[in-house]
Amino acid sequence: MKKPLAALGLWVFIAFFLLFTLNIERVSAQNDDYVIQNVDHQIKMLQSGHIVVSDTITLTGQPPNNLLIGFPHKYGNQIIKGVAFDQNGILPMNLGVLFGNRSGFYGVEITLPGASPEVFTVVLILSNDLVTKAGKTYALDFPAYPSFTKVADRCNVTLDIPVDAVDVTITKPDGNANASSFVKDDLEAFTNSPAIATYANSLPDNRGFPRRRNQSFRHIPRNKQVSR
Repeated sequence: MKKPLAALGLWVFIAFFLLFTLNIERVSAQNDDYVIQNVDHQIKMLQSGHIVVSDTITLTGQPPNNLLIGFPHKYGNQIIKGVAFDQNGILPMNLGVLFGNRSGFYGVEITLPGASPEVFTVVLILSNDLVTKAGKTYALDFPAYPSFTKVADRCNVTLDIPVDAVDVTITKPDGNANASSFVKDDLEAFTNSPAIATYANSLPDNRGFPRRRNQSFRHIPRNKQVSR
């Protein structure tokens, strides 16, 4: 009787293992059953020289419990503060997490409430070390796009620079742009795209470059906590 019992125990183990594996695959499939429909990626330079990176993301389908957003790793040391929120208030956020086990990225994890469609915004404040000046030309180092673990249908990029800026050129891996706004369709997963925007100031004064070095971040609502 020992051999039949041993065989029965083996089959029970195999059946349990298969059920466990199928359950994991089903949960994973459910967590991946969403579409990144649109991303509004905005870059704003404050008078202090600090950079505000704002991403408003629209998801359709069944949103995951947690969403990862990545940026080129070089910007990780420049991030000072961050906040995520939707129409109902702040969302839990972790900074500096692994980004899908990929190297070369700085990861941000957002916990979502699970409603569909899901629209939320992630705001990061970067240091004022990313803007430089050479004569009348200014250079802004910024992430051209956010990165996700799956394709984003569309990413609208807007660079908020002084209105009197001229000769705007944005140098990025997927091709240069000569305007302060551009669109990227079918943004590939794990896109790693640092960019440099150069422009000249048409004014005789110094308005093309930050004048104050002690900018307070009053544009972040007081009822939205920040993470660091």
